Amino acid sequence: MENDVLNKHSNGYRLTKAMGFLVLICIGSYILVMGITSVKAQEWNSLESENFILNYLEYESDAEWFLEQLIYASQVVQSVYPHTLNTKIIVYLHLSPNEIVPDWFTTVCIGNTLHFITPTVGKEHGGPWVDDMWYQSAIIHEYVHVPFWSEINYNPPGWFSQGLAEYIPNFRANIVDTLEKSQWSIEQISNKVKTGDGYLQYITPDIYWGGAYLVKYMYEEYGQNAVVRLIRSDATSFSQALNNELNVTAREFEDKWLRWACNEFGADYELYNLTQLEPEPEPEPEPEPEEPESIDPILITWQEIYDDLITQPDDFIRTFFEDRISAYGIDNWSTNIPDQLKPQFWDLYRDTAITEPLEPEPEPYPIEELSEELILVFNILDNVVAELIVGADDMDSKMDVLETNSNETNERITQLENEISRLENTILYVFIATAVILTACIAFFMKKARS
Repeated sequence: MENDVLNKHSNGYRLTKAMGFLVLICIGSYILVMGITSVKAQEWNSLESENFILNYLEYESDAEWFLEQLIYASQVVQSVYPHTLNTKIIVYLHLSPNEIVPDWFTTVCIGNTLHFITPTVGKEHGGPWVDDMWYQSAIIHEYVHVPFWSEINYNPPGWFSQGLAEYIPNFRANIVDTLEKSQWSIEQISNKVKTGDGYLQYITPDIYWGGAYLVKYMYEEYGQNAVVRLIRSDATSFSQALNNELNVTAREFEDKWLRWACNEFGADYELYNLTQLEPEPEPEPEPEPEEPESIDPILITWQEIYDDLITQPDDFIRTFFEDRISAYGIDNWSTNIPDQLKPQFWDLYRDTAITEPLEPEPEPYPIEELSEELILVFNILDNVVAELIVGADDMDSKMDVLETNSNETNERITQLENEISRLENTILYVFIATAVILTACIAFFMKKARS
């Protein structure tokens, strides 16, 4: 009996719980439908580009700036996470919080539709941190969700989807001061790693900045292509996707994260029983292939001539050099031959040149065979030379007298000059006679030698 009562009570509780859940679902659906209906009921202006349809109510300048940022976001995300959009992304700029955008600083992504508060009123009411930089980061963040959720096939951890959306604007986009304004959040992650709480169970609850650093780790450790494969994996779970696409188990994934995080934040490896790995030496760049030196065709031609010459007989080689000498002269026969080959041609020339034999020098004629006439000539020459010596001595003495006796008359000087003139003539005659005699002697000996 008691069991029947307990069973009826239990069944009534379950029915009441189910009815409550059904009421909550209905209320949520009504709010969402009413919000979307209210959006469609308003008169929206629009701007359109290749990938976006931007709807706005007021502040056209906001809309124009916002469209530029959307285009920039698309370019940045494509460079980090290549993807294809199946349809254009629809963007709404609201004037105030509503059923979809609950407050001034919340941004929303539903499918391929993004919702923001228009910048002018958002910066006015959203707080001091809501500025242009905040909007630039938020636009990239919400944009990332569109291709991510359209491509992923399994249920990813929250840190993966939100981490990717935070990683790209904070670490890969050119947004001024974005990291400086987020120092507090970054220090929370850094402190956890430095105090031994860098394990995934302590990092992943912060799905935004913890997720951003985990995604940064994946990009740097495994590479962009691997991360994109991880998103598009056919696996049924995240751990299976890690194994399939990154070739690691969940434990290996965490161990590598801890080592990377210690290096990133300067933490002690011993906190996690790790040893610091020596950095792998960077591979030496392969030397660029040297371009082959251009070879002078003239050099090739003369090398071929030389190679052919050394195979020819000496007579042929001599003819070659004789022709060169005939054309350019004995000193310039190597004209036009390249400098690199001139030493080889000179060696070949010396080895094969014809040198006429020199005539032997005649032996001196024996003095015993001289004729009596020739002996007489030599005796005469000796007497002449003796007289010349005597005459020269007399001339010297007379000159001395002339120098010492300065009072002699002009007549005496004239006489001396006449004597000197006669003596000079005598000397001249003697020299002429000597030359004639020597010429006769030379002719005589040459005739004798030939006979």
